[in-house]
Parts: sequence; C-alpha cells; structure tokens
Amino acid sequence: MKLQQEPVKEKEQVKNEQPTENTVNEMLLSRIKFKALVELLEEKGLLTEKELYTKIEEVAERDFDILRDELSHSKKEVKA
Repeated sequence: MKLQQEPVKEKEQVKNEQPTENTVNEMLLSRIKFKALVELLEEKGLLTEKELYTKIEEVAERDFDILRDELSHSKKEVKA
C-alpha cells in the first residue's frame, strides 16, 4: 500500500465543498506539531528518517481504513 492515496476525482467531489479556514488551520497545526516532534526526536538521536517512514508505512497499512472511517464518521456528526 502506498502512503499517498489517489486524489479524489472531480466528479466524486461534493459541489462547493471547500475546506473551512478552521479545518485548514487545524491541518496546518497538526503538520507543524508532527514536524516539530520529528525534528526533536532526530536531534536527540532517538529516531532516524528511515525509521520514521518505515513506521508510517506500517501504521498506514494497518490503520488507514479505520482512521479514515473514524474521520468520515466524525465529519458526518459535525454536519448533523
């Protein structure tokens, strides 16, 4: 399984469904936190880039569908 998923085709996208500014900010903050944590672990010699990406692939293969479904479910609850 590749970590990067295929982009959603245009016809599958819901019309006028744009990420909200809050959602974009949350995504950016999550990426910043992740990057800071990785840099800190690398600086302390506790993690190598190879170990990180090996683990990311392992977790993605194991949990991707479950996590996607959880996010999809929580998104539906917010809309309700």
